[in-house]
Amino acid sequence: IDLIPVWLGSRYDNSGVAGALDSGLLARLLADARESSWTLAARVLEHCTVVRWVAARVSLTDSEEPVTAVDAYWLNQMLQNHAEAFGHKCGEKAAKILTDRVEAAFAKGDAAKVSWMLRPAIEDHGQNHEWEGVRNCLVAGCRDVIANWVQAAPREARPFVETLVRSPVQILTRIGVHTLANRWDALSELYLDILSPRLFDWAVRHEFYNLLRLHFADFS
Repeated sequence: IDLIPVWLGSRYDNSGVAGALDSGLLARLLADARESSWTLAARVLEHCTVVRWVAARVSLTDSEEPVTAVDAYWLNQMLQNHAEAFGHKCGEKAAKILTDRVEAAFAKGDAAKVSWMLRPAIEDHGQNHEWEGVRNCLVAGCRDVIANWVQAAPREARPFVETLVRSPVQILTRIGVHTLANRWDALSELYLDILSPRLFDWAVRHEFYNLLRLHFADFS
């Protein structure tokens, strides 16, 4: 498994490697009943999502852009195919890997200060930009893995979601608020603990508005 970075670092297109990991190795590891196999699956995820920065090709403002070890298209397929299994079986390991990757992909330039300009909504939304492939697939994968983890083990996931909402990293706060809104049945008790003026800030406005829109009728 620790040879995966060598295969993905080839000068040639690595889509064949990504496809084999997706439909072969990851599928088998996550289907196995042993926790040791799930730990190995998380290690595969860690290798495939490594973020590095390269000279920007299309940005008008930033000189660099993030790329992942697996091309964004194939990584998106991989995360869509296995988000449920990662959330149910790898839980915190997979969530931590993906939040680290999201933070890395939004660490420079406009993304760090105005994440909503590059990813307007945490949910799938028509305003999200197709050309932000790397950031889109990481945000969506992180969102879905955490949502499935909360569904499978809400008590264990609750402190992690609270950490996200309180994070100084803008995009992680937004993912945390989105998760609270969409897993309200499991996480509603967290609301009063995290409520603060910061949630009314313009950067979190879309996600917090959705939370209020969906659940205001539930408030006392």
